[in-house]
Amino acid sequence: MLLSSIYILLVGFTNCFFFKISWSTSDFSLEGDYLLGGLFPLHEIEHETTLFSAETTECFRHISSKSGYRMLQVMRFAVEEINNSTTLLPNVSLGYTIFDYCSNTKFFNSALSFISKNGSIKPKEKLNNYQPKVIALTGPYGSTRTMTIAPLFTMDLIPMVNYGASTSALSNKLQYPSFVRTIPSNKDLIEMIIHIIRWFGWNWVAFIGSQDDYSSDGLKLFNEYIKNTGICLAYQECLSLNANYSLTLKKIDMLNINVIVVFALPQYASKFIKAAIANNIQDKVWIASNAWAMDQQLPREPGIGKIGTIIGIAERLLSLPGFNEFVYKARQTTDVGHNDSEGAIKSKICNQ
Repeated sequence: MLLSSIYILLVGFTNCFFFKISWSTSDFSLEGDYLLGGLFPLHEIEHETTLFSAETTECFRHISSKSGYRMLQVMRFAVEEINNSTTLLPNVSLGYTIFDYCSNTKFFNSALSFISKNGSIKPKEKLNNYQPKVIALTGPYGSTRTMTIAPLFTMDLIPMVNYGASTSALSNKLQYPSFVRTIPSNKDLIEMIIHIIRWFGWNWVAFIGSQDDYSSDGLKLFNEYIKNTGICLAYQECLSLNANYSLTLKKIDMLNINVIVVFALPQYASKFIKAAIANNIQDKVWIASNAWAMDQQLPREPGIGKIGTIIGIAERLLSLPGFNEFVYKARQTTDVGHNDSEGAIKSKICNQ
């Protein structure tokens, strides 16, 4: 129960703070009596290589993620608050080891290091004798990445407290007995979207997703929950980043669909909305899933107002007293977004 309090500060944390991103090596590790593991998307990658590709992904070569930076700092802030408290865990200090988890292909070894014992993994060792490197893990962000590594942790009942994986499959306690999350599951999100659609009396809708576990799960639930509601799913498609977005929009327009559910990851949703602007799609209702509802860039796109009304589903905002001061105190002079030294970036950000 006390461990869960470490991470409850992650609930509802959204894009509330704006600053340049700066790092030091101390951002990634802290000694303590017990170690916590953290996996955060500190870089944004559009085209991730597959697990069977010969090409590796170097996170530091990609765009820095402000949201990933904030999530990392929330964890560091929570640990500091607990260590400074005389009542939460007296006479016990918490530490952490954090990795930039922008890609399964490059940083799968980060997850393996968390479940190791003295640098090795012994699968047949009895649970009551097993003492992994970390006592709990937060992250990674995203349903697909989480489902990739979750079995490694849940098979040994290592707690996974997740802040960004909403697929309903992770609610299966037989498969993921030690997994919990601080965000709503897709089941709750889809129920809310259907409630909005029914409230306004819309019954002719499209569902657009991305090719990942998050969207495929959402589409499956949507088809299941609209039965006997009078809602007709007139068009559905899960798009790749290389898909013909203009063609999809033309199909939707030809079917006279005016309500479009966009249940997709941010990079897909952004391309889809920008394509709608470019194709002069007007006067539609767009229902944004929680993955991109708080996007900071799309509202600034020229012509965004012409496409119609965007209704977003998002988590509740949460105030963290003292967090702003903590972040600015922790900032260093190096701005990773503008540092031309590749070696410096790699050592400071990727924790490799």
